[in-house]
Amino acid sequence: MFLSKFSLKTPLHQNQLQFILTQQVYGLHRLLKQAFDDSFYLFREEVVQSVGSSGQRLYYVLSTKEPKPNNILFNIQSKRFEPHLMIDQHLEFRLRANPTVSRKTPGKKNSIRHDVVMDTQRQYLMQLLNISEASTISKVKKSELKKRVLAEVNGYTVRDLETELKSVTETALKNWLDNKAEKHGFQCLSCQADGYQWQSLPEKGRTAGFSTVDYQGILSVTDPQAFLAQLYKGFGPSKAFGCGLMMIRPAW
Repeated sequence: MFLSKFSLKTPLHQNQLQFILTQQVYGLHRLLKQAFDDSFYLFREEVVQSVGSSGQRLYYVLSTKEPKPNNILFNIQSKRFEPHLMIDQHLEFRLRANPTVSRKTPGKKNSIRHDVVMDTQRQYLMQLLNISEASTISKVKKSELKKRVLAEVNGYTVRDLETELKSVTETALKNWLDNKAEKHGFQCLSCQADGYQWQSLPEKGRTAGFSTVDYQGILSVTDPQAFLAQLYKGFGPSKAFGCGLMMIRPAW
């Protein structure tokens, strides 16, 4: 495997890539793909802030092959990525992921994937209102469910409800990564999940998009082979849009 850092050769405000890089996420995927032909890769975007600048965009890419040299758009620094890990080794990690959960929907043959944050909050509000998943009212918007809770459930203020929704959401996000950890050879010793954002995909439709959450913390390796195998594959969906690449380094 290879880990590479891509940076634009020309400042963002001086070229025609601004729209592609800031608005059309899949366009960025296609630009990076040109450096790898058909080989598999994961990538992560970071914005490095500096005084008097809107920020430099960097792209970290994990790939099965080394990127092709002499890229006309990017400066590329690349090195082999072959970490030698041990059981109980502690690593700092950062992960931008699209946490989702699959649920059966009445009248549908296959399960439907839902955003963990929105699904968790919706399920919690329905529980407060004693609404079953099969109920037709389950299609009501989350904002309407919140209004009903405040109107019908005794003792709830807006602040109380928002505090509880935040708490159950934080738990759900942590559980999502803990479930990945249990299956893929690591354990989260500490974990912070924040930066929840909805990422629109206008090139795929007016309502198309996905959510991202930034995880960071300390993990302990329980099965080095299983952990590295999944690290190379990425965690969760939306890998073509910059999700799934876990950045690691020794914790101490």
